[in-house]
Amino acid sequence: MELVYRTVLINIIKKPLKAFRVIYYYGLDKYKYLFLSIAGISYTINRQFFILADSRTHLLWPLAGAVGLGALLGWIGVALLSQLIYWSGTWIKGKGSSGDILNIASYAALPDILRIISALTCILLLRHFAYEDAQYPHVWGNIYYTIVRLKFYFGWAITLYYFVLLVIGISVVQDFSIGKSILNLLLAISIVMVPLGLLLICLRF
Repeated sequence: MELVYRTVLINIIKKPLKAFRVIYYYGLDKYKYLFLSIAGISYTINRQFFILADSRTHLLWPLAGAVGLGALLGWIGVALLSQLIYWSGTWIKGKGSSGDILNIASYAALPDILRIISALTCILLLRHFAYEDAQYPHVWGNIYYTIVRLKFYFGWAITLYYFVLLVIGISVVQDFSIGKSILNLLLAISIVMVPLGLLLICLRF
């Protein structure tokens, strides 16, 4: 990987605003689809976590399926979110293109590497301790519960950090303040969540 990309990847953690400015200014998108795949793989491995951790099942093929499906879902999911950010951003006079937003969103997904590593580590630990997806005491000190909860909290921390990076990236591409970037993201999410919420309410009544 070229020096400029290595520098940017390091600065995503240390100096994200500076990193996103360099990415946007120089159009660094060579590894965009790799980063999108990482986001999707992280999602599917975490969704299939208990299946993969069950010591009664084989690990290799379910894991391979999760990786393959995740690589595809990452492209689709982040591309959809990016398009929603672009559409909602035009309402508040954002300057970025949909392609620029997708590229920035792909870089924001880099912390998902840590979530993949943590999930796989917990899967291997649970399989080592013969986890069988059975009922167990939900108290700290129980080995299964402790591993699962630590993985859960770490995963949420990574998800939160993803949205922090995404907001910073949006501010660069759209030429927004941080507050307006948060608004842009919330508008994008509401495009899906508000109609879905209304539909669920209608179905309930």
